[in-house]
Amino acid sequence: MYVRTAFRRTARPSLYALAALACSFAFRLPAVAQAPELERMVVTGVADLRARVEVTRVDSAAMRSVSPDLAMLFGLKALDIAYKEPSRFRAEARVGLLVVDGATLYYRVPQLGIKRRTDLGADLHRRHSLFDLGLLTRAKVDQMDGRRVRTEVVHGVEAQVHELRYRADRDTRYIAWLDPVRKVTLRRQWFDRSNRLKGTFDYLDISEAAPGVYVPRRIEVRTATGSLAGVAVYSDVIVNGGLADALFEIPADAPARSGG
Repeated sequence: MYVRTAFRRTARPSLYALAALACSFAFRLPAVAQAPELERMVVTGVADLRARVEVTRVDSAAMRSVSPDLAMLFGLKALDIAYKEPSRFRAEARVGLLVVDGATLYYRVPQLGIKRRTDLGADLHRRHSLFDLGLLTRAKVDQMDGRRVRTEVVHGVEAQVHELRYRADRDTRYIAWLDPVRKVTLRRQWFDRSNRLKGTFDYLDISEAAPGVYVPRRIEVRTATGSLAGVAVYSDVIVNGGLADALFEIPADAPARSGG
């Protein structure tokens, strides 16, 4: 936080003024120091990623309590996903297709005759990104403010625990356990606007998918009460394969609605 200290113009600075100046620097130091700490957690050089996802377990009701969007994805069971920075996402399965391009979500389920386009508005947490997969990228950090909370061992790794909030949505926050060596998220908790825990995401079986880029191969989602809502296993991960923009284009033929 920047603290502006006003001084009365005098011929010689008083001891009080010098003390106030020292205090202003003292209060500013933690805020300045936070930025480099979070910067060290950023994974660089990732433009896109694709993978095969197998949902090995899902409790639909429990998953809906965490997120209706996640319940929809986990309901597809087996799907191919693609991410492209900064906020483009595609999930395709035998039964349907879901695409998110910035603030627009589109999904289609031909067997049920469903085709819909939704404006997500200012809900930044619904704009899929690599943060969902456990990678904190430059594009995501540029949207957020963060502060280091503590150091804690999780999954046998000494993690830096940070509180993260969107600058444009201060009421939604995350607590993220970040591995400073492999630049990957080990655990993430999501709190809603009422400061209630929505869900906990554990990122497991982490391995190197490209030189210097580590990704989890298993994600476990738990409800606010700790019940296991779902498990997803990732395979065939390809980093920087050069995904075409056309993959993320949203058809204009779907009925539009706002909110979700």
